[in-house]
Amino acid sequence: MSPWTDTDATGTPDRQAPRLRNTRGASMLVMLSVLLGISTLGLAVPPAQAKPTLVQKCAVAKNKAAGKYAACLQTATANFITSADPGKYTTARGKCRTSFLKAWAAADAKAAKAGAICDDAPLTVDDFDNAVDTQSAVLGLGLDGSGLRRCGDNTRQGSEACDGDDFGGQTCATQGFALGTVRCGSGCFIDTSGCFATRYVDNGDGTVTDHQTGLQWEQKTTTVGSGQNFADPHDVDNLYSWNTTLGGTTPNGTAFTDFLPQLNGGSNDGATLTGCFAGHCDWRLPTIVELLTILLHPNPCGTSPCIDPVFGPTTANGHWSATTVASSPSDAWLDYFSDGGVGNGDKGFFALVRAVRVGS
Repeated sequence: MSPWTDTDATGTPDRQAPRLRNTRGASMLVMLSVLLGISTLGLAVPPAQAKPTLVQKCAVAKNKAAGKYAACLQTATANFITSADPGKYTTARGKCRTSFLKAWAAADAKAAKAGAICDDAPLTVDDFDNAVDTQSAVLGLGLDGSGLRRCGDNTRQGSEACDGDDFGGQTCATQGFALGTVRCGSGCFIDTSGCFATRYVDNGDGTVTDHQTGLQWEQKTTTVGSGQNFADPHDVDNLYSWNTTLGGTTPNGTAFTDFLPQLNGGSNDGATLTGCFAGHCDWRLPTIVELLTILLHPNPCGTSPCIDPVFGPTTANGHWSATTVASSPSDAWLDYFSDGGVGNGDKGFFALVRAVRVGS
């Protein structure tokens, strides 16, 4: 008789015994996993003789990826305990996460190529990232003597670089950046993705992003004093009106009927649609407060034009804002880039313009 053959109550060989024993083994594995606190993402042990399905293969690959990720995070924490170098710790954790995301994406792609969808949907890779990261942080705290306390209780402790609003005095500046806002990432480490090396960034598409305000500005072109060219709304010398007549109050001047429509996908007549400037169709005139934020220095400014060169050529004269003077509805505020001063002018006058939008 085969050593894998069992008998039933009548003594008749039972050829299903190997399957039953395998099932009992699977149940024991699940029980041990629960008792030992071992993660079993997508655990489903098939009969020994069954061929794994595409979905099961995906779960196997993702379990392995999660295991390697957890081990990598624990190694980073272990090294931090002895080195106390937060920079190296953050870098090491970042490499762990990059490898994890790559492996997870590869498992999804392989399943999709074969026409299958992994069972973890609709959960995302970030959900599993947070789960593994949080568990690793808990273990790290326990092992360095801080107890099994979880990241997210708003109290920085042990190897935690931050927790909630507690950053331990760390800012973008202390992390080696010029400005921005640090965040507390999953696992209670400093997330510097909101930090920036410089305030103004040339986007390479005719626009500049101001990371301090979050605004995206139009760059101007051509040489100052070369003459107006209204076919090109970015010509630095172009002058536009706020209203069609002196004493008028409504925004119906060429700044609104010619300049902005050209940027936002309309022709001079406002009817023929073209492409929007830099891929965005929500350009507008800035408020006077917004205009003042891009001055190189407050009034009186010793540099003329009083603006960073990254914005392109700038005529040192008055620029229209979208802000009406409260005490005189026929006037709007202007900012003078010759010295940074502010003044008001009749909306029927012609002045320079520079478009802006909220960055995204």
